[in-house]
Formats: sequence, C-alpha cells, structure tokens
Amino acid sequence: MSPHQTIASCAFFLMLTAAPVGAVNTIIPDLPRIDGSVKIDGSLDDEAWQEALQIQVNIETNPGENIPAKVQTVAYLMEDGRNLYVAFDARDPDPSAIRAFLRDRDSAYNDDFVGIVIDSYNDQRLAFEFFSNPLGAQMDLTNDDINRNEDDSWDAIWDSAGKITREGYIVEMQIPLNQLRFQKVDGKQV
Repeated sequence: MSPHQTIASCAFFLMLTAAPVGAVNTIIPDLPRIDGSVKIDGSLDDEAWQEALQIQVNIETNPGENIPAKVQTVAYLMEDGRNLYVAFDARDPDPSAIRAFLRDRDSAYNDDFVGIVIDSYNDQRLAFEFFSNPLGAQMDLTNDDINRNEDDSWDAIWDSAGKITREGYIVEMQIPLNQLRFQKVDGKQV
C-alpha cells in the first residue's frame, strides 16, 4: 500500500474523522443545499462546488489505521434534496505513482481510492459505503457493525467520475438519497 491512499469516513451530515476547514470545535455541520446542477465529470469547475461544505481529511484509515494523513485531501459535501454530492481533491506529491485502473465494480480495492461511509440511522450499526478510485471505478458496500461484516454484494445506483491531475486526483460522486435508508424524523435529518 502506498501513502497516497486516503479514505474519508463520515456519518451523514457529521464527519467522524475530520473537521470542517477552519473549525475549532466539533459541531454537526449543515450541508449546503444547492439549486443548480452538477456535472459528474471528475472536475470541480461547477459553480455549485464553491458552495459545498469543505472538510480537511486529515486522518488515514488505510494503509495506516487512524493515523495522520501523509497527503492533503479535501472533501466537499452538499445536497439538493434528492442527491448527496461528494467530491474529493486528493493531492499527491508524485501523481505518476497513483494506482488507478478502469475496473469492474467492487474490484478496485488495490488502487488508490477515496470514499464516504454513511450511517443513515446514526446508530453505529449499519453503514453504506461508497468508494471510487481516481478514474471513477465504483465500490459500494454495506457495513454491518453488529456482525462485523462488510458486504459488497449490495449495489446502489449512483454516479462517480475521477480524473488524475498534475496535483493528484479528483473524484466526484452523486448519491441519490433514495438509495439509502433513513428514519422518519421531524426536523433536520442527521
């Protein structure tokens, strides 16, 4: 495993391993709601990304286990009422060392990749995992913490794209909220 692999882990609307850029204390940040459209193409040039919540991903979970990240990665999060939009700007001092191949779904685990883990019930029991390598190859799983089982037979319908750049790589994801299970709540969904 190279030091270039970074995984961002978070619960919906709450980052567990990172803090909002410039934040001093841990808060549950609101995701900005956008009105415009976002083209999922591996580029952060859509105007809507300027409105996104930006979070420094400063903890590495693979290959190290919860250690300070060796490279800089910024996650961007926003929603439009139908979709969760997630993007990563993963910097790399040597982009030629980035491991990325076009692969079948759920088979890019030996590549560099970024992703999000969504605990939609906010109970630390079941999570939905969405990962993508630098070329947009998708990996999605459920994580059952009770049985300690990750299952990649679950396949959500979502969109991703990635692009290797001179500074590292960028991945964009559009995850329809109807692919996730949520509790019915009055007020703000956490």
